Amino acid sequence: MTISNKENYIKEGNVQHIIPASTTEISIGELLKYDSSNDVVAPFDAIGDSSTFIGVAGSASASGEVDPVLVYKKGVFEFDIDTSAIWYENDTFRWSAAKRTVSHSTSNIIGRLFKRVTASDSKVRLKIDSYVAW
Repeated sequence: MTISNKENYIKEGNVQHIIPASTTEISIGELLKYDSSNDVVAPFDAIGDSSTFIGVAGSASASGEVDPVLVYKKGVFEFDIDTSAIWYENDTFRWSAAKRTVSHSTSNIIGRLFKRVTASDSKVRLKIDSYVAW
């Protein structure tokens, strides 16, 4: 993700530092969910997961670490796509079973397609805008 004015981006509340689940490894770029029972974040790990999407990991955390993870709540990000097809701007996507893969969907939406893709593309750029208040 490219941020032209990082200072203003941060001031506007587009990033947050949030405690990760202590038993979970988080890598940069993974889609994160909020675990309300433990008040922590973790990567999505199953297609049927209906947890609250909170953003994209901007920093990593090894299993056992409890230092806050940087979470981007807004921006344009590139992800692998699980099924190649022709998709158009503003088509909606959700997370897939893989932690950095998305699929076309009308439910559990995490973002909208930023730029049209063709059937030969294996990646999509999504505009993410998480409205979860902390």
